[in-house]
Amino acid sequence: MSVIALTFAALISAAPADAAASMAEGDRLYAAFDNRGAMERYHAAHEADPAAFEPHMKYVRTIINTGEDLNSKESGQWYERGLAEAEALAARHPGEALSWQYRALAAGQLAKFRGGGEKVKLSRRIHEDALRAVSMDGSLFVTHIVLGVYYREVANLNWALKLFAKSFFGGLTEGTNEQALAELRKAIALHPASVRAHFELGETYAVMGRRDDSLAAFRKALDSPVEDHRDPWYKEQAAARLADEGR
Repeated sequence: MSVIALTFAALISAAPADAAASMAEGDRLYAAFDNRGAMERYHAAHEADPAAFEPHMKYVRTIINTGEDLNSKESGQWYERGLAEAEALAARHPGEALSWQYRALAAGQLAKFRGGGEKVKLSRRIHEDALRAVSMDGSLFVTHIVLGVYYREVANLNWALKLFAKSFFGGLTEGTNEQALAELRKAIALHPASVRAHFELGETYAVMGRRDDSLAAFRKALDSPVEDHRDPWYKEQAAARLADEGR
């Protein structure tokens, strides 16, 4: 049995049985950026009430976050599990925009660990699910970040990979750097303190050769408060970009 399977088996037996208590403790741990601990509690709440949306959604979110916290080759197993749970969430709660946001996020993270046709198929799902999410709720700033990154990556994909995707899998939805900027600006308008939104905006300006705008966005990322478990990492990357430019 894999480490991931053993971990999930342990979660079932170790987490509190009371759903309300589990949710409250999960929220406390999540606020402290203890994603694995929060995941245990949300899993218990989901087991106690499988039809409820919030425990399942938060369980999916912390599975993905745990993979991000590991930031290693083991992360792929967590993203695979996260995508499976996100698919179950979307199947049970198709009317919830967050179901599609987290399915897009899980697919995006898993795509980093896949190649060839599977990567192309996952990439197409990222776009489809993210668009579905924002069509249902345009206030989801994280989904606008996902779309921004998707458009930037597609816009700057080399011609050989684009040809491969088109020849064997029908291609990817086209994207431009201008579309990426538009989505990232929407994210910032919705949540001006988002470290990641400012960082991704800086990355997009950088690939467009807009150096001054890029550096300004990286500085904004550094100046924004830490609100998410990945914000310290994005701040480190922004600082590194500024250091490379002597700023």
